[in-house]
Amino acid sequence: MTGETPGMPATVEAAMTASGDETGKVMRVAAGETLFREGDPADFLCRVVAGELDIWKEPAGGESYRMATLVAGAVIGECGVLAGQPRNATVVARTDATVWAVSRESFLTAAELGHPWAVRLLLAAAGELAERLRRVAVDLVEATSSEAQGQRENAAPPAGRRTAELQQLRDRLVEWSF
Repeated sequence: MTGETPGMPATVEAAMTASGDETGKVMRVAAGETLFREGDPADFLCRVVAGELDIWKEPAGGESYRMATLVAGAVIGECGVLAGQPRNATVVARTDATVWAVSRESFLTAAELGHPWAVRLLLAAAGELAERLRRVAVDLVEATSSEAQGQRENAAPPAGRRTAELQQLRDRLVEWSF
């Protein structure tokens, strides 16, 4: 989720030139400012041009936790835009940041028409989503293996509900990875 996205604007000036007046816009987000909140409509996606942005999850009845920090080159907001669903996390600027934002409608239209910038952005988003899925699968396998090992060592009863649920999710992730 870090580094340059080949073919995407690397500077604010390049982003402005590449986007055109009607395609995208450069947005500056001050440290501590919220770019969007979990549950908001997914009406745009962004590429981070500069700065750092934290991704926060706000579980119902639970305490918020930071899932990741994204830097220049990362794509933000792609899940909701691609799935046509509300935002699944909150994004807050860790430092002053600059993002290149494009509306859902403009992005999807450009991607359908095969505009090179939209295809590159789509490929960058797909690569990031694939990497996230891979990391979740690895973490899940480690968690279920550790829990099962701990139960064997402690002569605990057979795998409990939590382990069974984790194993079902692991199996589903393995299916999705093909």
